[in-house]
Amino acid sequence: MHLNVCTARPADDRYIYSSIPTGSIRLLALLPDDDPNSPLTCQLIDHVLRRQHDDGRPDFQIRLMAEIYCRANRVVVWLGEAENGGDVALEQIRAAAIPEAIQEDWGMAILLLLQRPWFRRIWVLQEVAAARHILVKCGAAEIDGYAFCHGLRSMESYLHALRQPKLLGRINPIVYLVRGSIFRPKSYTTGPSGEVSLGIRPFRELLNMYRTHRATDPRDRIFALLGMCSDGPTLTAAGLSPDYTISWQDLVSRLAKFLLGNHVTTELKPGQGAAERVLIKGRGYFLGKVDEEYTKQQRNGWQEITMILHGGIAPPPHDLPAPAVRVQRDDIVCQLIGASEPTLVRPCPDGCFAIIAIAVPALPDNSSREEASND
Repeated sequence: MHLNVCTARPADDRYIYSSIPTGSIRLLALLPDDDPNSPLTCQLIDHVLRRQHDDGRPDFQIRLMAEIYCRANRVVVWLGEAENGGDVALEQIRAAAIPEAIQEDWGMAILLLLQRPWFRRIWVLQEVAAARHILVKCGAAEIDGYAFCHGLRSMESYLHALRQPKLLGRINPIVYLVRGSIFRPKSYTTGPSGEVSLGIRPFRELLNMYRTHRATDPRDRIFALLGMCSDGPTLTAAGLSPDYTISWQDLVSRLAKFLLGNHVTTELKPGQGAAERVLIKGRGYFLGKVDEEYTKQQRNGWQEITMILHGGIAPPPHDLPAPAVRVQRDDIVCQLIGASEPTLVRPCPDGCFAIIAIAVPALPDNSSREEASND
């Protein structure tokens, strides 16, 4: 750990800003003074964040992140400078009590604001999930986190009209966390190894919600969700705890077996650009398909799906919490051998199936099953 400390005294003419080094955070501490009328004196600390595994020591840093943000009185979401009308777009979101309140002249500015990198980063999820109070800033503009979510919810039909389903799939799960932060109890559980969890939802549901978020290290796409899940001890027992000595391939294999059973195998395949696809092989049963789906706007993008099972059985409708990939009519419901719950998949042009939802609720035991002939 490296600390660069700078104290701003009242005698100083002004504070001179210096950029924060890559991989650092800037902390500010107000220094005590007996005179209530004296100018404020503060201490600025640049803290260099370095992964403990770089020098061979166990990595405890990410285990503490949820606890740090739980203890903060306020978390400021910095979306960046006011370029491309970002600050005005933030004000438009504030004013968007109804979709018609949006000025079309600023529609593109709002779209560009929501496409900024912050909304794609996996680690920001834990920060806003644990926060007591959230303030969203862009340039000089700022807005309360709850008001930000209320404005985005009012704009959902507007974004649908712009044909931005992928953007909605990325924004709605974040809105779910930010909007719910003021209602969640500010408490957390601590596991036997000292890991902290916010207990928001089971891991498989979090994976459905945040699977499209990105990280420089692909392993962080898994580790960043561990601090939010409600089934941490089960994951730890399956070898899914923060450990950067594990390769991405081994981590994917452990994850697939935890979610889909010990009968599946995994293989990494080249994807678009620098991305990789995970090919999961297994056998299972065809159970049915999605008959209808619609989005519950009042719940920030949750989807209610109705399934028709093989043999005409129709179980009760089920809510999926803000899935990153939207469920569509005719998506297939299947039961992989060894998996505890059915999975939703969608046929791909190359003959494979894309996983849409890792798990949906258990279905009636008397439903007819048709064994799949393909992997």
